[in-house]
Amino acid sequence: MPYTTSKELPEIVDELNDPTEKTKDIINSLPRPLKNAEVSKALKNVYPDEEFIGWGSEAIVIADRNDPETVVAYHLNHPSITGPFGPSKTYHINNVLHNIFPHNFPKLKAVWGGETPVTFRRRILEDQNAAITYPIESVLYFFESLNNPLQLDIGSEDHFIKSSDGGEYYVDLVFNNIPSVYFTSDFANEELFTLGLMEGGKLKPSVLQLLDEKQKTAVLSSLERLKEISVMDSLNYILINPERFKERFDPSEIDKLFTKVGIAKENKTAIRNVKRVVEKMTTDDISLKNDTLENLEKLID
Repeated sequence: MPYTTSKELPEIVDELNDPTEKTKDIINSLPRPLKNAEVSKALKNVYPDEEFIGWGSEAIVIADRNDPETVVAYHLNHPSITGPFGPSKTYHINNVLHNIFPHNFPKLKAVWGGETPVTFRRRILEDQNAAITYPIESVLYFFESLNNPLQLDIGSEDHFIKSSDGGEYYVDLVFNNIPSVYFTSDFANEELFTLGLMEGGKLKPSVLQLLDEKQKTAVLSSLERLKEISVMDSLNYILINPERFKERFDPSEIDKLFTKVGIAKENKTAIRNVKRVVEKMTTDDISLKNDTLENLEKLID
C-alpha cells in the first residue's frame, strides 16, 4: 500500500482530540475563526514531521507521511462509518460519486473500520484564484433531477476546495443513508438503494452519458455492492435481535429482499456473496441462521 498502514493514532491526532498544555496555548493564541492553514503553520513548530490539513467536530485530517498525494482522516465521532458494514458502504458511495463527478469528489483510496475509523483519499491542492468549471451546484441539481437529493454538509467552507483543474471539490465524506432493505416499505425499489442512479437493473440514461467505459464499470460494481450490503445489513440486524424478529421474519421469503433492491434471481454471484457473509454472522438463534442459510442456498441452486 502507498499509504500509512498503522492503525495507531498519530500523536498529533491524539493531542488535537484531547489537547494538553502542549498545544492549548498555541491554538488559543490564534485569531478566530480558526483557519486550517494558520493552525497547520502553528503546529509545525511542535510537530515538524507532521502536516496538519484540517479538523472538525468529527474528524482530524493530516497528510500521509509516506505518500504526499494522500491525506488521512481519523474519524473520532462519526457513527456512519462504524458497524460491520459502515466502512464498505462509505467506500462504495464515495467511489460512485468520484467516478461520475471526478472534479467534485476526490478518489477515496481506502476505509478502515474499528474504534476510530480511518479514511484515505487523494489530496486536492487548493487554488483560491482558480476559475470553477465544475461547480458543486451542478452535482446537487443532477441528483435533484433524479428525485434523490444528495446529502452534503454545506455549512462549512472548509468542506470545499477550489483546484487549478477547474474542480470544486467536496472534501468531506458523503454518508447518504442507503437503508437496510428489510426495514423499508413494500413500495421501495432499486432506486432507493442505488442513489437513484439505477432502474430495471441498468444505469439511467442521464447517468450513462456522463461516463466512459472504465467509469461505468466502476460505478456499476459499487452500486451492485451497495445492494448486497443492504441485504447483508438487514440479515445481520435480524440475527443479532432474533427475539424481536422471530414472528416477523420468514426466511422462506428471503428472495423478496433481493427483488426489492434490484438483484435478479439469476444473479447467483450476489446471492453467494450474501450467503458467505451470513455464514460468519453470530446469533443466539442458530436455528434461524440455519434456516436463512438454507433458503439462500435454494436461491443459488
